[in-house]
Amino acid sequence: MYLPALYLPWMFKFIWVGLIEKFQVLDLGKYRSSIIFLQIFTAITALFLSTWQLEGSIGIFILFVFLINLWSSMQDIATDGFSVFLLEQSEKGWGNSVQIGFFWIGYIVGGGFLLILLSKTNWSLSLSLMGITTILITIPVLFLKQNSTPNDTKKIKTWESILTFLSQPKTKSVLLMVSVYRLADGFVRSILPSLLSDWGLDFQRIGLLLGIIAPIASLVGALIAGSLINRLGRKRSLSVFGSFQLITAISYLLLCQLSQVSLPLLALVIVLDHIILSMVTVAIYSVMMDLSRKEYGGTDYTCQDCIGIFAIIIGSSLSYFLAGKISYSANFVFMIPIVICCVYVSTRIYTSITS
Repeated sequence: MYLPALYLPWMFKFIWVGLIEKFQVLDLGKYRSSIIFLQIFTAITALFLSTWQLEGSIGIFILFVFLINLWSSMQDIATDGFSVFLLEQSEKGWGNSVQIGFFWIGYIVGGGFLLILLSKTNWSLSLSLMGITTILITIPVLFLKQNSTPNDTKKIKTWESILTFLSQPKTKSVLLMVSVYRLADGFVRSILPSLLSDWGLDFQRIGLLLGIIAPIASLVGALIAGSLINRLGRKRSLSVFGSFQLITAISYLLLCQLSQVSLPLLALVIVLDHIILSMVTVAIYSVMMDLSRKEYGGTDYTCQDCIGIFAIIIGSSLSYFLAGKISYSANFVFMIPIVICCVYVSTRIYTSITS
């Protein structure tokens, strides 16, 4: 019952984007200051969490995990803003490829490795190592080029960056494009664990498929997208990568027609699904960076990201309804026209924005 609340900082991170745009310490630069301090906050919170005992208050545990999500969501704003400022147009495809690739590496290491460590040692040592690692991976940020953005952060009002973004002539079109393009993302992600369970897979096999095989496939997909996006161009990447989601929908639909699903065949479909997912994500993230102002990259990118998250939630809710009230097959049948419409409409909007 507490799990949805832990994601709230990510869903509503636009609320504190103004704080990130204002915060600057010494000569560290606007975004670099936030990244360093928020990483330190995350490490300290992890160290406090390491003192929690399994028989202790669940409320304390939820609070610390919520705080880690809060610091991480704020740091994400700064990281995205820093990327928008540092990367040139030709670098954003590979930049997002690396970003998404390392997200999945972190997913494997932070999830799988931490669980292995927990089984070999204890809770306190595992969380302490997590805190120390968080500090260590922050060190390279100190050596990055200073973010000397043209705006004076001291004069920025907390909500000014958001208001200026929303007041731009093409902002409504940008937000509509992102939300339409990301709508189909929720049609598989939300129901996949329950789908695998209903097909008779135990927790160990589900963990293998979604905890190891899927992240590795996603890493591969990010690298493929990074190598193709500049050759294809933004519009064609949105169209081609987005259309690949039809392969995902049809593959799962065919699996639903089988009386018994073999593990190798299911693994193949999940690999295809997550390769395509990463390619789609790299494409839309690169476009979002392109459409963000260098001086307010954190604000512009975050606003687009939040509207995209809400679109995924809408898609997930619709997917839950179709799978629960009708069938899994109905969900994937409905996904096919959704993908076609979303890709067509979003690419048309993108053309109007960039023309």
